Amino acid sequence: MKYLKAAFITVLMTVVAMATLQVSLVSNAEQIVADSNGLAQFQFRTYASGSSEGVHFNVSTTAGYSLADQDANYQLGVNGVRYVTIYVNTPSSAYNGQEFPVTVTVRGDTSTYTFAGLNVKALYDGSDPVTTPEDFQFKGDYRDVTVRQGEFQYLKFMLKNNGNTALKNILISGDISERFNPEYPSNGFTLYAHESKEITVKVTVPQDYPEGMYTMRLTAASGSNEATAEMDLYVAKRIEYVGKLDVKLVGLNKVIVDGQTTGYELIVRLKNMGTTDLNNVKASIQGIPSSWEILGDTSADVRSFEVKDITLRAMTTDFSQHQATVVVSKDNQELGSVAVTLSADTAQGDAGSSGTGFFFAGGSFLFGLLVIAVLALVLLYVRQRNKHEDDVEDVRTKNYLERLVDEAKRDAQKDDTLRREL
Repeated sequence: MKYLKAAFITVLMTVVAMATLQVSLVSNAEQIVADSNGLAQFQFRTYASGSSEGVHFNVSTTAGYSLADQDANYQLGVNGVRYVTIYVNTPSSAYNGQEFPVTVTVRGDTSTYTFAGLNVKALYDGSDPVTTPEDFQFKGDYRDVTVRQGEFQYLKFMLKNNGNTALKNILISGDISERFNPEYPSNGFTLYAHESKEITVKVTVPQDYPEGMYTMRLTAASGSNEATAEMDLYVAKRIEYVGKLDVKLVGLNKVIVDGQTTGYELIVRLKNMGTTDLNNVKASIQGIPSSWEILGDTSADVRSFEVKDITLRAMTTDFSQHQATVVVSKDNQELGSVAVTLSADTAQGDAGSSGTGFFFAGGSFLFGLLVIAVLALVLLYVRQRNKHEDDVEDVRTKNYLERLVDEAKRDAQKDDTLRREL
């Protein structure tokens, strides 16, 4: 059950002329109010002495409230008395201990009363659910992490609610230098009883940031409940990456859209031979006219010892021969390159239907079966060699050959159908 505590602080009265309207707060403001609807109740007594008064009530609060229309504006006769009740209800998203200020203004013909400092506090089971640090835990996954100058890093923390009540509207803030450009997670989430949530903050270190150890502090808050976590970030010197990346061209296809050749597709294999992740490397094609449009994987992250294939598409209608170079760089520093001749003769297949660079056109059914048999034998060899699929390169080759077999089957079936029709 939700309990609402109302607190009254001060009353201001503005006299316009000789006051005949008197307004007072009747309800015991220090009383903890609880009912099945979770409503806080404020009751006011209005009295007109000497002459009649027009009375107007106005309520200001970020919580919900209700006030009957006949009580919002009414006329009091001479010596008339009327009691007005205002109900305030906290939103369902309110976290435990969250407070909602309420201001009530009562305006008459001769005076105005402002009840400032009314306050409604949302409580659950009469008390805060988290009372010890063990119930609300916030810890880093690691004691410290390392990032090099000009690189980014993810700081990972674990937030736990070991209490028996949900913690709502949790806010994450941090004591992290703006030079690290910290990217915090979205705020205002709920952590239910015995639930855990991973909190990730991305930091990017400028290239000229001084080397050294820096402490990153985060705070998670839900009402009066707070938990803090720390992690040390070691900024290491920027290193040279030349010679750390192997670049190969493994596929060159035509891009065909609606039967029209619209460009080239280049499949480039990147192999990181170093012990350091290469984040945000850039791929470009040099030696081509500036009017060509380059699409696809123009940037990528290549982890330590990872092999990754990226696809670039050079969109053009010019298919004369061009001597081009695929260049892969990081922070304007070239890591590797591979030369390629772009022409209608060197590009194979249709990138729209086949990513292999192979395509069977007009072959006989028998030829298709022969190709399937040869590829099946090669595939069997690869499977035997890669029983545990430990070698990344061989696993990629196996998948590559499987696609070739499927495509060969489809093309052979098409040729056989065409041959029968003829």
